[in-house]
Amino acid sequence: MAGMVIIGAGHAAGQAAASLRQEKYEGPITIIGDEPHIPYQRPPLSKQYLSGEQGLDKVYLRPEKFYADKDVTLKLGVTATRIDREAKTVELDNGEAIEYDKLILSTGSRPRMLNIEGSNLNGIHYLRTIADVDAIRGEMAAGKSLVIVGGGYIGLEVASVGVEQGLTVHVLDTNV
Repeated sequence: MAGMVIIGAGHAAGQAAASLRQEKYEGPITIIGDEPHIPYQRPPLSKQYLSGEQGLDKVYLRPEKFYADKDVTLKLGVTATRIDREAKTVELDNGEAIEYDKLILSTGSRPRMLNIEGSNLNGIHYLRTIADVDAIRGEMAAGKSLVIVGGGYIGLEVASVGVEQGLTVHVLDTNV
């Protein structure tokens, strides 16, 4: 039985799997994610997780045991490289092919990358994943400067943490 395959292992994927089980879906469910983490909430990353107020256990959507108990297979740290709609298979970067009856694409969005001279220098970070936040946190120290490009929700949350930690913070935004 091929079952349900969910590409993406974020909040939407974790909730989709939970909702399927809640609605009595009994077939196999497989979640494929390129990160090594079980599905987690991204909003707390930019403030609660970055500041250390919340640990990973509070960021995860549900404990890992939930997926085992609900018979949800987690394929983490792998990337879906090809979808064959005729054969109903998803190919992974490790060479594995997974069959599906139904497919959910929940890959989320990606930050817009800077495309200017110097955008590849050390100390330039993007914030989307737990690994991104860990890298940013590793460079935040009182007395340092922090420049944030983008004054939206995420940028202002990071700015708030920077100020709380004694950094000089500058927010660059075109909507001011």
